[in-house]
Amino acid sequence: MKKLILGILTFLDLLKVRFLGKRVPLAIGWAVTRRCNYRCKYCAVWKTSMAELGTKAICNVIDEMASLGVKEITFTGGEPLLRDDIGVIIDYAHQKNISVNLNSNGSLIKKRISELKNLSALTLSLEGPEEIHDSLRQKGSFGDVLEATDIAFRNNIKVVFTTTLNTYNFNYIDYLLGLAKQYNVQIQFQPSLKELLAGREDNPVTLSSIEYNKIMRKILERKKGKYKKIIKNSLAGLTHLSQWPNLRNIKCASGLITCRIEPDGTVLHCDRILGNSINTFLNCAKVGFKNAFYMLPIIFCKDCCCALRVEAGYILKLNISALVNAYLCEKR
Repeated sequence: MKKLILGILTFLDLLKVRFLGKRVPLAIGWAVTRRCNYRCKYCAVWKTSMAELGTKAICNVIDEMASLGVKEITFTGGEPLLRDDIGVIIDYAHQKNISVNLNSNGSLIKKRISELKNLSALTLSLEGPEEIHDSLRQKGSFGDVLEATDIAFRNNIKVVFTTTLNTYNFNYIDYLLGLAKQYNVQIQFQPSLKELLAGREDNPVTLSSIEYNKIMRKILERKKGKYKKIIKNSLAGLTHLSQWPNLRNIKCASGLITCRIEPDGTVLHCDRILGNSINTFLNCAKVGFKNAFYMLPIIFCKDCCCALRVEAGYILKLNISALVNAYLCEKR
């Protein structure tokens, strides 16, 4: 009943945004650190550094978010579990009746599980069979993901897998779907970028458009078939992503219902904002979250291939496929 009521309230907020021109922050992605203990082949986040807000500053921002009606925060990184205070931050957001998700590589779940009791969901990166996953990340990382999944289940924490499609794993989609079904978790797919994540260097594992289009057709077929409830992407979202690298314009949901916060408190659209342009955005620890969020320019983006951002865009459009898919995902 609580989830149903929350769903109705969220839908009413979406109507305010869609038809009344309101801005209602509903779901926030917050990179609390750029530090990471992995060196993944398609990512350059670990090569960068940024000052991190302290515990008190983060909790102050969470207070303001709660007053504005934020319903969900996803803490990410880097590896957020490298922060000593992440458990305190999670608990504080939970106390404010905000649903808390965590993105992780899984390596520190066993060590920190006692601090994660108030998580609503744990998202773990899974790239393929052991040899594929470990090649993209580091030796032993596949085992860490499966162990983290088991530990999360024993502690009643929902788990989601996320897979970045690349030259290493594009032949292992059915394996990944089978593993997700075996563990009874959902799996979300998105393409690797032409450039390293958070970097300007060429991505060495990006698929050719031919390879990518072939694998996306397979994922779309699986979504329409027996893996409808296993694949977390909606049909609308998958159809959009299948156009990569020639994506259609989509109205960005950031600044309307969502946004990203960098470790230092800068509020922006997403992690694709790089270089000097980041200095044009406001810092929520300095000017307040409401001001920083409301000042985000409304943009149309034809380059968006972040699965979560795409889903948010289609939800904002009140696309039936995306809305129903989001509701069913929440019920799992």
